[in-house]
Amino acid sequence: MDVEAYIGEIRMFAGNYAPEGWAFCNGQIMSISSNDILFTLLGTTYGGDGVSTFALPDLQGRVPVHNGTGVGLNPIALGEAGGVTSVSITTANVPPHTHLVNAANEAGTTSTPGSNLISNSAGRAVYVQGSSSPDLSAMSSQSVSPAGVTNINESIMQPYRAISFIIALTGVFPTNNS
Repeated sequence: MDVEAYIGEIRMFAGNYAPEGWAFCNGQIMSISSNDILFTLLGTTYGGDGVSTFALPDLQGRVPVHNGTGVGLNPIALGEAGGVTSVSITTANVPPHTHLVNAANEAGTTSTPGSNLISNSAGRAVYVQGSSSPDLSAMSSQSVSPAGVTNINESIMQPYRAISFIIALTGVFPTNNS
């Protein structure tokens, strides 16, 4: 069934080319004089100077989102782009938390950490073999630093499957029902 598209309509397309009368949504700059009807719908929402050029939406590497507001969401304007593909994790991003580190209240018997406990010794043998010591003490907060590795870039990309977005350059002019 061949359904005529509305000018400016965006569709997903599995091909690696834009069919006749369509263009990829890749942000390309278009001539107003060659595409005046499409310009009346898009204006400079996606770019261009508005005198001789306008731009098509750029959906490369982006997820389309409906404009407007939703419950508990910030307003999103038509044509607005946002979001990031990765974030830098720093100590400011991590909620406050603690790690319990125990030390044995007895003299050290080995200098090898392994699965041993930190002892109260000032000598070379600073660990107590085994972990069965019933006499444990929490270490001072000054002995354990809350800071760790900082500025790690972590991907936050959702799972995806690439497909082309195309926009109709020709077709039926959509009527405004509002």
